[in-house]
Amino acid sequence: MVRDFRQTAELFRQQGNAAAYEKVMEVLRQLGAV
Repeated sequence: MVRDFRQTAELFRQQGNAAAYEKVMEVLRQLGAV
């Protein structure tokens, strides 16, 4: 599951979607995954 989040975050980053990337990273931080 965490890996899926990371892949999603990477996709957002590659697409230049910084806001979505930050949101995913925030969720990962809350999960203690980063």
